[in-house]
Parts: sequence; C-alpha cells; structure tokens
Amino acid sequence: MMDANYRKTFRVIYPEGGDRTLNNRMYAIEAYRHLKDNPECAWLFEADEQGDYKRGTLQTEIGRLLMPEVMLDVAKVLCKQKPTVKRGVVMVRSFRMALQGKKQPSGSPEKLAEELRNVINDYLFRYPETPKDVFFLALDILGRNIESSLE
Repeated sequence: MMDANYRKTFRVIYPEGGDRTLNNRMYAIEAYRHLKDNPECAWLFEADEQGDYKRGTLQTEIGRLLMPEVMLDVAKVLCKQKPTVKRGVVMVRSFRMALQGKKQPSGSPEKLAEELRNVINDYLFRYPETPKDVFFLALDILGRNIESSLE
C-alpha cells in the first residue's frame, strides 16, 4: 500500500517535514479518499473557521487501518458516538492493535496517577480558587464509585 513510489510521490508534493509527518499525511489522505463522500462520515470532515479539518488527527488514525471497508465501519461508529479527538484516537488505535494481534499496553498506578494529576491541573486552571478539601472529597467519592462498580 505505502510502497516506495507512493512515498516518493508524496515527498515531492509535501517536501517539508520528516518521515512521521509524511506518513501522517499519507494516512489522512487514505481516510479522505475512502470516506469523504460518504454522508455518514461528514462529522469527520467538519472544518473550523480557517477551513482546516477539526479532526485531522482522527482521520490520520483511521487511515492507518488501510482497509477501506474497515475504515468505513470504524468511521461510522465514531460519527455516531462523536468522541473527542483524543478519545477517538485511543479507540481507533486500540482497535487497530487488536486487529494486528498486538497486546494492549497495560496501565500502572504511576500512569493512572499521572492522568489524574493532569485532570486535576486542568480543573485548577479553570477553577483556581478550589479549596484543597474539595479534591480529597472528590477522590473519596471516586473511590467509593470504583469499589461499587467492581462488586
């Protein structure tokens, strides 16, 4: 699919950027070729005020699937669910890894702590006056919710 001649052609069209940028563009164009004209996939191709696609990263990730029928099926699911780009990319990558028979990376307490720290920092950015006690209460509530969902 992405053979040497295909890459050379893209390099002429897009001389700037490294190999990763080139790969991303090729995959995004694959998604575009197979999905753009399908009305069920319109959400993926909505543009922002400058005319750029809002979900280009998600298009790239879908293009990495390389199988048009699979791209379409995945795109339809995403267009129905309308996840954030970040969440959508995780969904597509997980699906692609499963298709390739690759084991998903496992989580760890350190990774989870880092994710929670990022969420708390984002929250503090929006609500800087939040008292420290609110975080401990929220974590306590979260802990109880996790325990009940595991029962």
